[in-house]
Amino acid sequence: MNLATRTQVLSGNAPSSGFGVPGTLTQPSVALFAGPQRLATNTRWNTAAEAAELRDAARRAGAFAEGSADSALLATLPPGD
Repeated sequence: MNLATRTQVLSGNAPSSGFGVPGTLTQPSVALFAGPQRLATNTRWNTAAEAAELRDAARRAGAFAEGSADSALLATLPPGD
């Protein structure tokens, strides 16, 4: 078990991502909660305060494309179950 904190990309994929899933949201949103407390939210990753960092992380992970309508957060999370 890894007990170190990790920075993760959390994303909501838009139809332009090309996964071919029917009935998708045209503009997804993503939110991170700790119990009832909302810690962060995003709609359109490239409008996020950390857009440059998200772009770099997405490129390394092979995630969403530049200019996509995907939503994403970059979050450093503590270890958990």
